[in-house]
Amino acid sequence: MRVNLILLMSTVVFGLFLWVTLSGASLVLSGLILVFFVVITLGYPDKAILFFLGAREVRSRDEALFFKTASQEAYKL
Repeated sequence: MRVNLILLMSTVVFGLFLWVTLSGASLVLSGLILVFFVVITLGYPDKAILFFLGAREVRSRDEALFFKTASQEAYKL
């Protein structure tokens, strides 16, 4: 949650910086970069958090036994 908040706050600060300092083509290019960061932050927050923590996503094909056991335990609950 904190990483997502940091990403959102940095996006807001970056947007304000762009609005105050740039104009013309540099504003458009920087605006596109800002939109990219917003899409990553809002669309894929779990991937962004895993990236910043240096972790990786556990998928069912990577750890079949873990996935099977976790699914059985979740089904019991």
